[in-house]
Formats: sequence, structure tokens, C-alpha cells
Amino acid sequence: MGKYRDFWKVTEEALDFAIQQFGLQIPPEQHKQVMDAWLHPTPYADVEAALPRLKEKYILAILSNGTPKMLQKGLERTGRRPNFRWVISADAVKLYKPSPEMYRLALKRMRLQKNEILFVSSNSFDVVGSKNFGFKVCWINRPGIPLDPLGPKPDLIAKSFGELVETI
Repeated sequence: MGKYRDFWKVTEEALDFAIQQFGLQIPPEQHKQVMDAWLHPTPYADVEAALPRLKEKYILAILSNGTPKMLQKGLERTGRRPNFRWVISADAVKLYKPSPEMYRLALKRMRLQKNEILFVSSNSFDVVGSKNFGFKVCWINRPGIPLDPLGPKPDLIAKSFGELVETI
């Protein structure tokens, strides 16, 4: 709608909406605990082994709707920051994926062409958006769900990062 609020604020508003929608009573400390969970992500088990193997052969980046603080804290707490050359937030363009501007931001920051990027995501909207933009795309489809039929299909589908490493 052309009205940007950072992902932290949008997430907090979504939580407040859900609490209201379901008529829940949440004490302030529990509300804070739920929000702070975004700063303490738990990577899937296969990611720990896969990232260093991917980093040996490829330059890795994160392109996220998350705020810089969310990304920094999450990478810091998981110890994954050294795997990534770039960590790019939607805050830079004040738009969210799947906006083409977000994918253009990746090209600009990384100084690469579309055909030099394999975009990897577990989110159907991001798979469709990035493929529509022109990236080569891998969908990490852990649960084996159907792809959103509204857009183009990914170039590759893997059930895990381990499978991605073995495939590419």
C-alpha cells in the first residue's frame, strides 16, 4: 500500500491483532518474550553443516524483510554471521519482498547480474517473486506443500539445505 513500517513493528502489530482476535489476555512480560523470540532464531539442524560447505564454493548473502537489528541479533546468537558476505534488509528500500525493488537491491549491493544468483527461500511468496524477477531459484520445501499457483515455478526444489548442497 506504499506505507512502510519496519518488520519489527509489523510483527508486533500482527501479534497484537492475533491476541485481540482470539480474545486472549497476555501479560506484558509474555508479550515481550514472544517478540524477543524473533531475536533468538533456531536454525534447522541441517543448516549448520550446509552453510560452511556452501560458503566454500559460493558467496552467500541474506536478503530479508527483517530489520537490521533482528538480522544482526539472530546471526550473532546463532553464530552464523561469518558465513555471509552481505546481510541486506528491507529497511534500505522501505519495501518488502516480493517487491522487485528488494531483489534489485540485492543486485546493487552485491554488484552481480541476475543470472549470477541462485536465490534460495522456503517462502512460497519469495520463490514466486524472485523467480518472476529473473533469478534462478531454489525452493527449500521441507513440508512438501504445493507451490502457490500464481507464479512461475522454481528451478530447483530441495527438502533441506543438505539436499541443496548435494544437488548443486
